[in-house]
Amino acid sequence: MKLKDLESILSSESGAIQRTIVYDLEKNDDLECGCSIEFAVTNYGEREVKRIGSCYESGKDYLIITI
Repeated sequence: MKLKDLESILSSESGAIQRTIVYDLEKNDDLECGCSIEFAVTNYGEREVKRIGSCYESGKDYLIITI
């Protein structure tokens, strides 16, 4: 499934941007760290999603989108 196909269920709350990490599984590297979900969908929407998870690190919540 492409990331853009999940746009209707992945969104930040009004006034509270969900920090997101976009992780490239093949390159084993973060493509983005701390961007909004909307930014991730706009810039990586055509990429296939492998996994979605979450983590809490240094007092911040992150949604991790692995592509």
